Amino acid sequence: MVRHAKLFFVDQRDVMLLKESLSFTAMIANKMVSKQIAEKDKEALNFLNDIESRRTADLKGFELEFTFDDRNPYFKNKVLTKKYEVKDDNQSVSLKALGTKIDWYPSQNLTQGKSSESFFKFFNSYASLDPLSFDNEAVSLD
Repeated sequence: MVRHAKLFFVDQRDVMLLKESLSFTAMIANKMVSKQIAEKDKEALNFLNDIESRRTADLKGFELEFTFDDRNPYFKNKVLTKKYEVKDDNQSVSLKALGTKIDWYPSQNLTQGKSSESFFKFFNSYASLDPLSFDNEAVSLD
């Protein structure tokens, strides 16, 4: 059986716009993630091009990589990362969450101001000796 495929051409800008909107739409569709996104974050997240995850070389953690469009007017970083490391020395388990320091443009820092709730606080760095109580007992590394 021979199948015929139709060839069509797509403008590269349309593909990029679709890819950008898919990353943002996926974040909003996830109930846990969408709760962390403040209204003021949405405009900045429209510049999100891609999200990738990978295991660390030692397989004891993973890293999330958020790639943003060069035209992003909120911060200078093209890539923001969050790396989670688990250390187990047979006596205790610790967890580190290491994030990229965001290089905000003047007056664009979404983590400051009247309402400091922001998805971008996700990129702060923390450590905890008890991964099960990470949210409550974490120590800031910033």
